[in-house]
Amino acid sequence: MGAWAQVDPGPRSGPTGAGGPFPTLNASETAFFNGARQVFQEIDSVSGGVAELLADETFESVVARAGEMVRLAREHGSNRVA
Repeated sequence: MGAWAQVDPGPRSGPTGAGGPFPTLNASETAFFNGARQVFQEIDSVSGGVAELLADETFESVVARAGEMVRLAREHGSNRVA
């Protein structure tokens, strides 16, 4: 069996063509895609939370802040908190 050499063509020229819905989606699927893309592109800020949590020196204060972060996440409807 012979070996086939692989060649990296490098970056493509022109626009990337990425980030849009497939052209075969129907109207409902395209609307769903566009809505999901908008949510995905939202910028969420963590300023003041993580930096302060990591700057604390005592275990007790870290635990207290973590508990507060969990409470706030649950209060605001996050489903990613145990």
